[in-house]
Amino acid sequence: MVLLVLCSVVAAQESPDREKGPRKKGHERTCLRSNGALDIRRATECLKEELGLDADQSASLKHAMDDYKVRSRELQHQYRPSEELLKRLNSIRGEIAAARESKDEVAMDKLIGELRSIRAAEDLRKAPVYEGLNAMHGELLTSIKTGLRPDQVAKLNTLWANRIVAPREGRVGFRGQKRSAQALKAMVDRLPGRSNEQEQQLENLFRTHMEAVRAAGTSEAERDKLVGQLYNDVMAVLTPDQQARIEQDMQRRRRDVDIPDDSDKRKTDEAKPDQPTE
Repeated sequence: MVLLVLCSVVAAQESPDREKGPRKKGHERTCLRSNGALDIRRATECLKEELGLDADQSASLKHAMDDYKVRSRELQHQYRPSEELLKRLNSIRGEIAAARESKDEVAMDKLIGELRSIRAAEDLRKAPVYEGLNAMHGELLTSIKTGLRPDQVAKLNTLWANRIVAPREGRVGFRGQKRSAQALKAMVDRLPGRSNEQEQQLENLFRTHMEAVRAAGTSEAERDKLVGQLYNDVMAVLTPDQQARIEQDMQRRRRDVDIPDDSDKRKTDEAKPDQPTE
């Protein structure tokens, strides 16, 4: 299994406006995992529902997905990280927890820097995996098209580009964190010394953002642009001291690092069917 180093962000509560909207179904999100492979269950649910597959077509889809699952896992297994590296990563996890507890800023910065270096080296080492998976995705698309009607093929092409293998880069922002208007609002709400004028401006910015998000529909790329614009607009309203406070909050969030034990996770994955991921 390819190593995943996750930088988690503490999620703020959903805003009232968002709660009123319909909950987004799991398979309406991109089906590409962060390791470059497809979430098979999510992709299958998406294609079956959106293309209206009959029984024979569904059986063909399952056969193609099963073949992809075996081949993609074999490829990833060839580029598994070394046991030595896994031990070091687990050690870093404990050291980060200790540094966080003792509020040792110097140690935290050193450990996070080491994590980033390891991650960059792993990405370079695993480049053949991503190339191989991309090739498999093209072969899978060709296989799925077999037996589909022309109208289904046309819709499949659109789904494939926009939802099935849509890149996940748009989900990352705020200098390495997962983009979230709610997280930004939670940080802003904690700022001391906000003037009445600032309060009104910020309220208008977040309201306008929510309206723009609704208008953007399911386009994650467009939503990402909107959050980026919101961040810039919010920072422009704040004083230099308040901007610095936001930056400090974001620094603390970046330090909330969790490294899964790859050996334990591998055992869990082998025992469970593919599950949808966020």
